[in-house]
Amino acid sequence: MKTVKSLPLAGMFALALVWSSGPSNAQVPVQELEFKIKTGGDDLRDGALLFGQVILPNGSEQPRFRINLRNGRPVALQNGTETVFRVNLPAPIPAADFAKAKFVLTHDGEPRNFGEGYDNWDLQGFSVSTVPTCKGGETVTETPAATSWARFTGADTDRIFPVVVAGSQKNDTPNALVLKITTGEDDRRSNADTKAFLTLKGGKRLPAVFVTGTTGALPWVTLPLPEKTKLADVESLTIIHNGAGGRTVTESYDNWDVKRLSLALPVVCKSTQFLSVNGAPWKRFTGSDRNATIPMGTRETIVPKPIVGGSVSFEGGGF
Repeated sequence: MKTVKSLPLAGMFALALVWSSGPSNAQVPVQELEFKIKTGGDDLRDGALLFGQVILPNGSEQPRFRINLRNGRPVALQNGTETVFRVNLPAPIPAADFAKAKFVLTHDGEPRNFGEGYDNWDLQGFSVSTVPTCKGGETVTETPAATSWARFTGADTDRIFPVVVAGSQKNDTPNALVLKITTGEDDRRSNADTKAFLTLKGGKRLPAVFVTGTTGALPWVTLPLPEKTKLADVESLTIIHNGAGGRTVTESYDNWDVKRLSLALPVVCKSTQFLSVNGAPWKRFTGSDRNATIPMGTRETIVPKPIVGGSVSFEGGGF
């Protein structure tokens, strides 16, 4: 089952519409779309429906479909949230056809229960894109699984891990490496001061990044690399721990164990965006204003995949 994650809005957005021409793989048919919907100060009530329809450049009206569904039932959208839906289209559409198409968003807020009026609501932001495809995440190097890698104490505050890269990855030039740490029997105190940094061959030390978390698999740490740096040019990883940093008068020095660590390539996700609008609100839907027709276009977006902090989830719409 596809589930949903709602996020609070960070702030207000200015009206914007973005597009360009010429997507890659323009003739590849698109079967599934991803919709991101941000609500404003007025929510979308439980039972209300959002419909989508693509009108092709030649005027052909594609079958209408429902967007905000879960298990065949409409999903309410709380005010001040962002919700992601993935919808299988009634019929596939070549990617190039979105370049000059139009998208019609229709709201059905008719009363579902006695005593209700029409459901007015605010649309803060709305985007349509292909479902992202992601690559990366491969492990570059890691400590042996059979033994605990290090114990940090007041007498042993730093540890260097030589970076040994397989031949097939030596010439890779990622923009960062991702550090993954798993603690051992003794956890890391949250107010301790722990940092990690990479050193390149020749001795150049890159900026240090804070390590956070306390026990088990800690939040991943992104260690940026200079542009065009080959993995073969990375000499080592250093972790420095100050267990006295941030402690209270009743706390002793924070000793902790690193059971295992690894360095991996970052995960990068790519999608083609067909429209994106934002406002404060961008549109208020009411009983007398139920539709919005939005020009579509195409632009390729590449973004790092979110790391840790909970799973991302999605709703599935339908016809």
